[in-house]
Amino acid sequence: MCRSASRLFAIAIWVFFSATLSAEEMRADPDNYKRQISRLKPGDTLLFSPGVYRQGLFINGRNGSPGKPITLAGGGGRPIFLARPGQDTVVLHDSSHITLRNLEIDGRGVMVNGVRASGNFAHHIVLEDLFIHNLGRHQQVVGISSKCPAWDWQVRRNIVIGAGTGMYFGNSDGNHPFWGGLIENNLVMNTIGYNLQIKHQNPRPRLPGMPLEWPVPRRILGRGTQSGLEPCARTQDAGAVNSGRA
Repeated sequence: MCRSASRLFAIAIWVFFSATLSAEEMRADPDNYKRQISRLKPGDTLLFSPGVYRQGLFINGRNGSPGKPITLAGGGGRPIFLARPGQDTVVLHDSSHITLRNLEIDGRGVMVNGVRASGNFAHHIVLEDLFIHNLGRHQQVVGISSKCPAWDWQVRRNIVIGAGTGMYFGNSDGNHPFWGGLIENNLVMNTIGYNLQIKHQNPRPRLPGMPLEWPVPRRILGRGTQSGLEPCARTQDAGAVNSGRA
């Protein structure tokens, strides 16, 4: 009995340390960051050195797992990602369990979005402490946008200044639903159009891993005059400073 218990304990310790050691903390700079992104796996953290990144941030098919998100963050200061024509600056494409933290996104007045989710899904996404600015070329240029089925997002402590629209979740035709998200303690200023808009939603698609129901959302408390939330968005107010669950 004692021998079996000791064996089980040894196996548990081995599994714990194997899981711990399998997650890596990597460093990136403007020269190697694309290569580093291609290596990311569940639980990894990629720290960007301060500097100017001119080729955008394209996260394609990167998927963490529950309890093991893939984190991309500024290390020792915010790295600056510069917009360039023809491609949104930060793209989350068919990706999940991703955390973006402490990044600066300079739209440079170019006709592209700051952060945009695309593809077939983007779920369990965390956007924290982002500084997004200079996206005021047109009202359709958005600071943070989802253009695919998106669920379980956390959007907090971000600053969006001078965008056409601050945050825009969903699509004008009711497709690309956004739900189960938490949006809190963000500052959105000097937009041409809305600070925050969550679109109405058609019946949601059935996707692998997608929960069918969430608890009743808590009421949003906020201030501002440029929030736009449509009747089926299950949300009430947002504004320059916002807090709540969609």
